Amino acid sequence: MNRHFSLDHHLQSQIVQRLMAHGEQSFSELKPASIENSLFMYHMRKLISHGIVEKSVHGFRLTSAGARWANKTGAALQVAELPRPMVQLIVIHDNHILLSERIDHMASDLNRYMLPGTLHRFGETSSTAAERVATKFGLKITSNCIGHTEVIIPEQHHSLVDFYTATAPSLEYTFNDDLFQLRFVPITTVLALPANEANALAQIITAYLSNTPYKPVYLP
Repeated sequence: MNRHFSLDHHLQSQIVQRLMAHGEQSFSELKPASIENSLFMYHMRKLISHGIVEKSVHGFRLTSAGARWANKTGAALQVAELPRPMVQLIVIHDNHILLSERIDHMASDLNRYMLPGTLHRFGETSSTAAERVATKFGLKITSNCIGHTEVIIPEQHHSLVDFYTATAPSLEYTFNDDLFQLRFVPITTVLALPANEANALAQIITAYLSNTPYKPVYLP
């Protein structure tokens, strides 16, 4: 697909966002009742021609490249390619670390494993974003920002991440919202996760455990 492609119609955005949220969808599930079939298919064909969407057994779905593109851009109109500002929480208990696993239909196309975190919203301080995500997960922030890093995967992902430490109620703590599942996993297991499933997670945890400064991570 053309990585510089951007959506130029609200119907394209609606299609992609619905496929992001629900996975494979039929023609009737995707097409608004007020839109003519010909207009809908004109924009669907544009998405297919650019490698964002593909036909499936029961209708349409995002391609693997389309899923990565939509995750990067949010499927908005005329998106400029900019790094994604994020905050992530490091929660360690008894040689285990709190791991967030993607469990929705996007898991096979995006990184499956990561630290608990969230996007850093415009106008929001980094510490407020950390408190917001900690509240959502039932965790408690225990530090100011302890470091930053930059993760770049060419043509797929670019993030700027602030890190905070936090605590969980117990080692048995879990969280599941049908998009992500949080649970404690042995640190040795996390450090062995491959980059195609966990991006820079192993490097980030290694830097934290060795108390060395975070460095930009560039994954080929």
